Amino acid sequence: MFKVRHILTSAAFLVTAGLLGCGADHQNKIDNVERVVPDVATVKQDRLKEGTQFLLEVEDGADVVDDVIDVLSNRFEGLGLGRFEMKVLDVNKIELKMSPDADILRFKRMINETADLSFHLVHPASDDPVIINLAANEGQLPPVSFYFRSVEGGGLIVHPPSRITGDCIEKSEAIPHPVHGRRNVINFSFNAKCAQAFAEMTSANIGKRFAVVMNEEIITAPVIRSPIDGGQGFIEGSFTKPEADELAVLLNSGRLPARVILVEEKTFSE
Repeated sequence: MFKVRHILTSAAFLVTAGLLGCGADHQNKIDNVERVVPDVATVKQDRLKEGTQFLLEVEDGADVVDDVIDVLSNRFEGLGLGRFEMKVLDVNKIELKMSPDADILRFKRMINETADLSFHLVHPASDDPVIINLAANEGQLPPVSFYFRSVEGGGLIVHPPSRITGDCIEKSEAIPHPVHGRRNVINFSFNAKCAQAFAEMTSANIGKRFAVVMNEEIITAPVIRSPIDGGQGFIEGSFTKPEADELAVLLNSGRLPARVILVEEKTFSE
């Protein structure tokens, strides 16, 4: 799980038009992955003759297997893990073959990695230390609210997530910090619908705080000083360049619709 320290210290700069050059078009399906038959995805190269073969099991079954293949294909291609082939064996099982030079250790580490991003208005109860203590230690919360710990310590009670989530991100890319070049940031752009929704949410809640949550941890909770429009911004954190690259790929490829279990691993040679 990524430990992202903060996005920005000021909400007015979190999402702003033209902050960084970032293309608007994003293609969720990787170009060099094709559906050979309705239940097979493979790279457009000769079939693999040797390498490592995995049996993967998808917890939620047939309804999401194709989506799992799409997300994994996007991740493998985006991270450059090596050549691969995937096909459905059963309603909830996938055969994955990877080339001998593939990065197997990285594949195992990231197969169920997430980059779940959501935006929440902070609940007024967060200003009451007694209620915060009950939420943190006893799990007692006001109706229809959530408690998340902060990467900076403590935690906040928040309202249910807004319509703005990681699924709203149209494109993300790891780049050097625009001011502090030695730091790594994730430049991102919302799709048009979510950019408008975020502008409306911030316009209607001037003076209130909103929490940015990644993987169930609050990474920042600034006060909304003015409407935030434009649909672009960046995520700033204490991650290395490889970690930033991986986070950008995870955001681009979308979330896995179900957990994937690695059932079997073996070498193969034809």
